[in-house]
Amino acid sequence: MSLWVFNVDTFTEDSSSLLPVILFVVFLLLLLVGVGIVVVYRFCFRRSESDRDVEYGGVPRNERESLWLKLMKQELESLKNNYKKVVESEAKKEEELLKLKEESTLEKEKNRETILTLKAENAANERVIQQLLDKLTPISSNEDRQKSIHFLQPTQ
Repeated sequence: MSLWVFNVDTFTEDSSSLLPVILFVVFLLLLLVGVGIVVVYRFCFRRSESDRDVEYGGVPRNERESLWLKLMKQELESLKNNYKKVVESEAKKEEELLKLKEESTLEKEKNRETILTLKAENAANERVIQQLLDKLTPISSNEDRQKSIHFLQPTQ
């Protein structure tokens, strides 16, 4: 009888002796599959801290998180300082603008007063000029009369 040829009778007779072997092989296969699943799971999803730390430059996770928090706090502080500077700058610009508006308003008011004063002086000067012209007109007519009389008088 060769090993490769099985008789139904011999197979059934020997099957009782093969059952523990088959169970052991199945157990080993299940064990290998289970170990494989655990290995894949640990590798992909639940790597150890040292494996993850190597991925991030060898820095432990809690230090990495504290470093990240520290950097975020610094960035936040920098943004707050920049915001304060911008707000202060805008407040200064608004103050300067208000000051310029006030100065402009005061200058306009001063110019209006100057214009009114000059108009009043101009009107007064025009009245004085008119009065002087009125006074000059009779004198010139008297002089003209005298000259005309002087020219009209016969010489002796």
